[in-house]
Amino acid sequence: MKVSIIVPTYNRIDSLIETINSIEQNDYPRKKFEIIIVDDCSTDDTKKKIKKISKAYGNIKYLKTEKNSGPAAARNLGIKHSKGEYIFFTDDDCIVPKNWIKSYLKIFKNNPSVGGIGGMLMPKSHNFFSKIEKIKDKLKL
Repeated sequence: MKVSIIVPTYNRIDSLIETINSIEQNDYPRKKFEIIIVDDCSTDDTKKKIKKISKAYGNIKYLKTEKNSGPAAARNLGIKHSKGEYIFFTDDDCIVPKNWIKSYLKIFKNNPSVGGIGGMLMPKSHNFFSKIEKIKDKLKL
């Protein structure tokens, strides 16, 4: 099954590279997924660095919005350019687990009526807001 993974970004190149690396380390064949980076008019070195990293991996598409429009518009642009049977979203500051693609595809396969899946948040920092997110996730809010 072909998967399109859409990652909207805005001025977060360092964390974006960590996100891309975590996706690429998934235990799913690289030729069966594409990563679509949608740059929402970043003013940092996003374009330059993504072009460089895309040469190393070979399955990364770079798109740029015409104007800064927010993550929803960036995701919609990514969908328009996707080729996957399944569309996955993650953010530019997330690290996905090594079995992320396989585990989500298994849920879809075993539950054909499911239209979408949300994942658990595990913040890297331990500030007040990350503690709230952990509590919300445990309570399924």
